[in-house]
Amino acid sequence: MLFQEYFQNGLPSVVRIHLDFNLTDQAYTFHLHREVTELVYVASGSGIYMINRQPFSVEAGDFLVIESGILHAGASSPHNPMKTLAAVISNVHWRNPTLPNYIIDPRACPVMKASPRTQYFGSALMELWRIYQQPEPDTEIGQVILAPLLIMLRKYAAAEQPFYAVQDNPAASKILEYLYQHYNENITLESLSSHFYISSGHINHLFQKEYQISPINYLIDVRFSKAKAFLINTDLSISEIAGHVGYSNPAHFTKLFMKRIGYSPNDYRMLHKNSSQSPEQTRFFQTERPPSDGFPC
Repeated sequence: MLFQEYFQNGLPSVVRIHLDFNLTDQAYTFHLHREVTELVYVASGSGIYMINRQPFSVEAGDFLVIESGILHAGASSPHNPMKTLAAVISNVHWRNPTLPNYIIDPRACPVMKASPRTQYFGSALMELWRIYQQPEPDTEIGQVILAPLLIMLRKYAAAEQPFYAVQDNPAASKILEYLYQHYNENITLESLSSHFYISSGHINHLFQKEYQISPINYLIDVRFSKAKAFLINTDLSISEIAGHVGYSNPAHFTKLFMKRIGYSPNDYRMLHKNSSQSPEQTRFFQTERPPSDGFPC
């Protein structure tokens, strides 16, 4: 098997990969992933990523590695919105016994500053994106492109000293993860209590203490973050979007959207969709600052 000296149990694979071309006011809700790693290339623009509760300023050309179990969220600069390419990677099983299921040490600095190396990583992700846009993607070619990228990331990060301690409250993070994955379902404090065998009062206290937001308000944040993405990136009707994000009554969804976002769903779509660009219309790589060659941390 190709790369068998590095990997066991098969090669890593792409779970999903997507481009974000219009993030002018979208702040992604805090979330985390289990058993997968997220790779993000900042093609242009700037913004802030909160990773493991710490802020990182990112700009065009930067590359991020967000490991399993790490709480994170991102937001664009209002005047210089980011265009990003993100891939979620699974089945990482190194033969090396040190951190066998991680690409980099979860305690390592997650941001690599712009350099020729990060632009290569971005180019590799872009090729993966093209492959996975096909009706029947050639996943074997995708794995052959992905594997050397991960090997380079692993070797490059290995020389870095641990940057921070991973902060995680297992009980709270399981609730957050559940809410993020099941945001379109009918969830209440009582249903969470039944699912986790914890009293609703304790769930509410635990979640607010850990994330400074109630579980139900977090759920609403996730729903409207997803709704904004649907409005900008799809042609789904308002009724369809309402259903996708957990609201059976489109009128109620519209009323809540206006109260929370300040626009009707249709107005929000018109405001942003006209300025969004397709990948074919956009020069993807726009690194406009002198490259460095390392981590910022």
